[in-house]
Amino acid sequence: MNRPRNDRLRVLVLTNLFPPLFLGGYEILCGQVAEALERRGHAMTVVTTASGPDSGGEPPVSRVFRILRLEREFGEPYRSDLFRRHRVSRRNFRETRALIDREGPFDVAFAWSQRRMTLGAVLACQDAGIPVVFTFNDLWPEAYAIQGPGARPRGLARWLLEQTFARRDTLDAVDLRWCTCISRCLREDLLRAGVPVADAEVIYQGIPMERFPCKEDPGAIAGHPPRVLYTGQIHPDKGVDVLVEAVRRLDRRGRPVLCSIVGTGPDPFRIALERQAAEVPGVTLAGRRPPGELPALYRTHDIFVFPSVWREPFGLTHLEAMASGTPVISTADGGQGEFLRHGQNAWVVPARDPEALADAVDRLVQDDALRRHLAFEGRRTVEEGFTMTRYVDQLEDLLRRVCQAAHP
Repeated sequence: MNRPRNDRLRVLVLTNLFPPLFLGGYEILCGQVAEALERRGHAMTVVTTASGPDSGGEPPVSRVFRILRLEREFGEPYRSDLFRRHRVSRRNFRETRALIDREGPFDVAFAWSQRRMTLGAVLACQDAGIPVVFTFNDLWPEAYAIQGPGARPRGLARWLLEQTFARRDTLDAVDLRWCTCISRCLREDLLRAGVPVADAEVIYQGIPMERFPCKEDPGAIAGHPPRVLYTGQIHPDKGVDVLVEAVRRLDRRGRPVLCSIVGTGPDPFRIALERQAAEVPGVTLAGRRPPGELPALYRTHDIFVFPSVWREPFGLTHLEAMASGTPVISTADGGQGEFLRHGQNAWVVPARDPEALADAVDRLVQDDALRRHLAFEGRRTVEEGFTMTRYVDQLEDLLRRVCQAAHP
């Protein structure tokens, strides 16, 4: 392996989805980081799958190879099958190893989500002597951690297979010396799941400020009824049904709001939410929207609400709303709680409490000074600590340090 040049890294990005094919924020962020590193002069090559909904447009970097496969498509229910995983892993190993021989050399591999993609591509990089840097943005590694045998025969059989035949398809085969987590909360959750990341650096995500310009009058109510926005997945974990119930309670109080819910999700929950929303005046399920439309949505709504009921790894949508000058109401039990400050840059509410959420929305609607204060401090929070430039600076520094350690 040639020693990397000081001014230019040859980076191989490993990811299960990559724009314009994507499901959510993880893949969009991967594309933004790869694009930023390419603009800085690094040679970026992405190896990924041809899976995911197509949002249209071109990939954010010039060299993208969609040669890998998933164990199952994301639209299908996931059922763990060690034999299927083994087959897909071996295939992805071969394809990645051939690409390395053909397109390399590479100084470093940068692994994003490998969920449903197996660890075959990572192992191919290790086999070729390429150091692998992981950025963990959610709990995907726990799917590859060997669990205890449990009390049931099926659990014992799986454990025995993972200890023998399928051991190379688990995290035991992976070198995790170089990794980063997007929050302390996520690092703790990964450790509890049996993923050895105690020494992982915490590098908080950032957003491209230029894509989320601040509205002309931050924190103002643009019209009546006030407009409330949620963006994200339509999933039970996100607490969107709690938001709909809060809007219903506000309507019964004589404090109506217009609520836009932007996103999509699995059919059973989404269909139930549609039925619930149909009975609540002012609620609109707007469906999936292209990323390019989100900045305008943040600026044309008066309050952003994120009522998640689980430990979120982080909170990119919070930062996007804050950058746009839109005050934020949110739960804070996960990674978003590491930058949200109640009454300072956001209004924090308890999870699964529609009454408290309704009170919070009503409080902000009625209190002009509070809204403007939250909007101003929210924007400043992003400017001072959560820009894409800062995020890429830290990731680039980590990649360079790993290259220096691996190729002294």
